Amino acid sequence: MAASDLRGNTRVPLDLEIDYSDLETFCQDYIRNISRGGLFIETKNPLELNTELKLKFRLPGCDAPIKATGVVVWTVEPEDATANSAAPGMGVRFGDLSEHDMSMIDSMVKGEMDE
Repeated sequence: MAASDLRGNTRVPLDLEIDYSDLETFCQDYIRNISRGGLFIETKNPLELNTELKLKFRLPGCDAPIKATGVVVWTVEPEDATANSAAPGMGVRFGDLSEHDMSMIDSMVKGEMDE
């Protein structure tokens, strides 16, 4: 089943820096799309499935960063990425996310969808 078939929330495109870490690694890459349920991080080095992450990113127009936890739920390895598929990276499902931060994500997604 394709990763796109597993999505329960509408995603909107985004080009935004994100800092994330697991117990051993700190990384900085780019969010390529986001929904209320999670996001896709484009990276040539996706982490293992079920890796728990700490996430930090700043939405456009927001002063405070979003801080959340997440878990890697699907990946696209660089060798599997082609011109007709997703970029290499990983789909991350949000874990702990404050109501305020969820509201900010919802507002941003809704604003993107209304344009």
